[in-house]
Amino acid sequence: MMAEILDFVKDFQTGIVGGIGFLGVIFTQRANAKSLQVQADQDFRRKQNSVRTAVLAELKMFRRSFETNSGGDMTENDEIAYVPRVRRILSEKLLPDLGVLPDDTLEVVLNGLVIIDEVDRTLMLFSNDITEQHFSFDSQQMILCENIFKGAIPSIDLAITALDKVPTS
Repeated sequence: MMAEILDFVKDFQTGIVGGIGFLGVIFTQRANAKSLQVQADQDFRRKQNSVRTAVLAELKMFRRSFETNSGGDMTENDEIAYVPRVRRILSEKLLPDLGVLPDDTLEVVLNGLVIIDEVDRTLMLFSNDITEQHFSFDSQQMILCENIFKGAIPSIDLAITALDKVPTS
């Protein structure tokens, strides 16, 4: 019986080794695919977290700025107030990457970012003077300016809240 097994192995050794080798290749391919999938998932979560953090920081900065500019600090004695231009930087550069955010979050965040852009365009309509760095307003226009900033804050707050709900890993 042992001689028959040895003869069989001897006669078909190439096929047996090939079969074992083929199973090894299949096993290796599956292990590599699993490893690549885990790596891709980690990369996606890392990118999502980076985009989320950057946009969240920018939104919070605009929130503070808009709150400051809507505070009514200008007195009747002031003739002209200077207000910095509203320009997004980080989120503008990250626009192609915003798609990594969940769909429901993305919609709210995009709305908040559009509102920020619209504040700048709206202030252009009412400003006495516009430079690359600032707008200037007289005391009457400043009241309108403050209301424009106040009106934008709720949309920014919604975007911040939506980003705060995105799980971080």
